[in-house]
Amino acid sequence: METLTESSRKEIGLADRISSYSESLKDDGNEAQTRFHVIDEFLVHEIGWQKSSIKVEPYIEGAGYADYSLNTSGRCRIILEAKRNGTELCSLKQDDFSVVPLSSSALKGAASGVSQAIGYAARMGSALGAVTNGHQWILFRAYRGDGKPPQEGLAVVFSSSTSLINSWTHFYDFMSEIGLEEHRLLNFLQEKESGTVPIRASYFKAFDRSYKRVPQTSDLAFTLSELFRRSFIRINTKSKQALIECFVETRASREADVAFEKIVNELIDRAIRRLDSIDASNPDSLQGLIEQAVELRIGEFVLLVGNKGSGKTTFLNRFFSKILPASLKDRVINLGVDLLKSEGSDLHLTDWISNELIQQSEQQLFGTTPTFDQLRGAFWRMYTRMRSGELAPLYQRDPDAFRQKFGEELSTLRRDSPREYLLGLLTRALGGEHRLPIIIFDNVDHLPRDTQDIVFQYAVGISSSVASFLICPVTDTTVWSLSKAGPLQSFHSRAFFLPVPSLKDVFAKRLHVLKSELRKPEDAKPQSALVGKGMNLTIANAESFCAAVESIFVSTSDITAVIGRLCNYDVRRSLELSGEILSSPWIGLEELLRMYVAKGDVRPKRTALITSLVLQNGTIFDEDKHNFLINVFSRPAGTLTSPFLALYLIRYLTSVDEKASTTRDRFVSISQIWDNHHSLGIHRDTFRYYIDRLFFRNLIEAYDPSERTVREETLIRVSPAGSAHARLVFSDNVYLSQMALVTSIADEITTLKIREEAQKDHPGWLKICNIFLTSMKMEDKRVFPIISNDLYPWIISIRDDIDQLHKRIAERREIKNNKERRISPRSRQT
Repeated sequence: METLTESSRKEIGLADRISSYSESLKDDGNEAQTRFHVIDEFLVHEIGWQKSSIKVEPYIEGAGYADYSLNTSGRCRIILEAKRNGTELCSLKQDDFSVVPLSSSALKGAASGVSQAIGYAARMGSALGAVTNGHQWILFRAYRGDGKPPQEGLAVVFSSSTSLINSWTHFYDFMSEIGLEEHRLLNFLQEKESGTVPIRASYFKAFDRSYKRVPQTSDLAFTLSELFRRSFIRINTKSKQALIECFVETRASREADVAFEKIVNELIDRAIRRLDSIDASNPDSLQGLIEQAVELRIGEFVLLVGNKGSGKTTFLNRFFSKILPASLKDRVINLGVDLLKSEGSDLHLTDWISNELIQQSEQQLFGTTPTFDQLRGAFWRMYTRMRSGELAPLYQRDPDAFRQKFGEELSTLRRDSPREYLLGLLTRALGGEHRLPIIIFDNVDHLPRDTQDIVFQYAVGISSSVASFLICPVTDTTVWSLSKAGPLQSFHSRAFFLPVPSLKDVFAKRLHVLKSELRKPEDAKPQSALVGKGMNLTIANAESFCAAVESIFVSTSDITAVIGRLCNYDVRRSLELSGEILSSPWIGLEELLRMYVAKGDVRPKRTALITSLVLQNGTIFDEDKHNFLINVFSRPAGTLTSPFLALYLIRYLTSVDEKASTTRDRFVSISQIWDNHHSLGIHRDTFRYYIDRLFFRNLIEAYDPSERTVREETLIRVSPAGSAHARLVFSDNVYLSQMALVTSIADEITTLKIREEAQKDHPGWLKICNIFLTSMKMEDKRVFPIISNDLYPWIISIRDDIDQLHKRIAERREIKNNKERRISPRSRQT
C-alpha cells in the first residue's frame, strides 16, 4: 500500500487519539510513561511499525543504552531518544512543521537528547536521530559523511500536537518504515541544507516486495544445506584444528614456511644456544645469563601480507602447531594479541596490549599464578639492585619486610608500567627458560590509521628491546601506506606475501577433509568439527552431496569465479554465498542427488546456478535481504537521474585502475571523481547517494581499510565485487531479467508489459530484457542527451556495451522465434 494512502487512513480520528495520549501523559509525566505511549501507542498503532522492528534500550558498545532503535531489513534506520513529558524540547510555536538549525536556541531543551542520539547513531551506523517528549518531535541527521558536525545541520521540528496533526502526511512520510527505508527524511534534509532540489520524478515497478514468495524445501535438501554450513562455513568459528586441516597450501605459503622456520632457527642460534653453556642453577649465575640475554636486543619483525580471506591467521596457527619442528617448538613461547578485542582509547592501547601479553607470558612461564620466588627470579636484576641499593638498610634490618616491599614495588611496576614488566618476563623467557618469544599482532588492519601507527611503534619497540620474533598479518594497502610514513619507514622489516587461494582449491581441500570424515568406520569416527551431531543422512546421501558440491564448485562450473569476485575474494563470505546458492530451491539440489545416484554424474545448469545466486530463497530479487548483490540500475526514490549512473562510476574507476602503475595510483579521491562528473548536471546529493551506496555494499573500497564512512578526501577504487556486477550486467541475462522485474521505471506502461510477460507460464525472459533495455536507454538519453567522447569516454564505453548487449539479445530472440515458428507447424500436423 502506498505511503500516502496509508497515512490518509491513519489520519482519520488522529486528533482524538493524540488528545487521549496527551491526557495520559499528563497523569504521569515521567520518562517511562512517555516511552510507553510513544512506543506502544504511537509508533506501533499510528505509524504502523512492527514491534519486532523496534529495539528497546539496545546496548551500544562504548556508548551505553539508547532508548530505541528502529530497524528494517536488519539495519538501524533511526535512533530515538524519549524524554519525559514535562521536558520542553523546543520553544517554537508553529501550527505546521518547521525546519530550523539543530543548534538553534529554540531547541535548547533538546540538546542533551540530541547529543545522546548523535553518539548512539555513530556507533549503530544510523544516519538519523530523533528526540521526543510525546507531543514534540525533533528529527535530524545524526551521522554525516560530508565532514560537517551533525549539530551544524538542520532539524525538522513538530513543535506541538497541533503541528503533528496538521503536518501528519509529512510526519508519516518521514517516520514510517517505508519512508525511512527509502531515505525520505534524509533526502528532505539534504535538499534543505544544499539549498537546491534535485529534479523529481515518478517511478513504477513491475513487482515490489509484496510479490515475494519463499518456496518450500524438502527435509533432505534442508539437511544437506545444514551439512554444507557445518562442513564449509561454521568451521571458521568452531575449531582451530579443523581450519588448519582445511588450509590450502600454495607455493607462496610453502616458501613462507621455510622462511619462518629459518628465522626461528637463526634467532634461537643467535640468542639462545650461546646461552646454553651458562650454568643457571643458582640466582647469581642466572643474573649473568639474563644480562647477556638483555644485550641481545635485535629481534625480527615480519609482515605477513595478504588480502582479506587469504588465511593469514590460519597460516600462523598451522605453522606453529604443525610445521615448526618439535625441536624448535620446545624452544619458543607463543604469544599473541587480537586487536579486534582492544578496548578503550588510543591513550591506553599499549597498556592493554602489554597486559594481554603479560597474562599469556605468566601462564606459559609459571603455570597458573606465579609465586614470589618465580617472580623474583624473573626480575632478579631489579631484586639485587634494590637489595644492595636504595633498600639495602631495610634488607639488612628486616629481610621479610624487604621481601614484602619488593613485592609491592613489583606490583606497582605491573600496574603502572606494564610494558617494562612485560620486557622483564620476555627477558626471563629468553635468558632463564632459553625460549624465544614469538608475538603475533593480529587484525591491525581493522584499526584506524593513526592507531595502527601506535601498534607498530609498540611492536618495533619490543623488537628493539629484546631478541624476539614479531609477526604482523596485514593487507597490501596497509603495507604500502606504512612504508611511506610511520614507524616502518625507518625500521627494517621483512615481508612475506600470502595470496588468497582460489575458491575452487578451498572447496577441493574441504571436500577432501569431509570425505575423509565420511570414510571413517562408525565405531572409530570421533565427534567431528566438520560433520557434527544431528545429521540424519545416509553415507550414500552424503557422498552424493559431496559429488554435487564438487561438480558445482570445483569441476565443471565457473560459478566459483563469480562468487569469489562478488565477495571480494573473502573466503568466509564466499563460502556463505555458496551456502545460499546450495540451499536455494532454484538449484534443485535434491534432484541433482537423484541424478548422481541414477547416472553417477551431476551436471548443474549455469542458468539454475545464477538464478539461485540472484534470487536465493525467494521468487524475486530482494536487495535488502541479499548480502552480496545489488541492483545496479536502482535510483534514489523520486529523483530524476540515469539508471546507468552506477555503471558509469564503476567504469570510471575501472579505467583509473587499468591505467595505474602503482597501488596508490589505483585509488582516486571522491572530490576528484566529483570534479569529473559534476558538469553533467548531476545533483551533489545524488552523486553522494551513489558513492555511499557503492561503498557500503562493497562495490568500491577505500585505500584505508579501517575507514567506515567516506569523505571528500577519501581515496577509493573499484573492488572485485564492483567489477563482478558489471560483468553480470553485460554477460548474464538472468541478472538483467531479474533486475527488470524490480527496477524503478519512469514509464508505467513498460512496467505493465514486463509484469504481464513475467506472469506467463513460460515467460519470455529475452523479451523482458529487450523491453527493459529499451526503456533504460531512453531514460538515460533523456538525462544525458549529449555526451562528449573526449570528456566522458567511460560513459560512451558503457553506452556502446549496452548497445552491443541489446543487439545480442535481439539476435537471440530472433533465433528463438524462428525456431519456434519452424516447430509450430509440425506440432499442428501431428
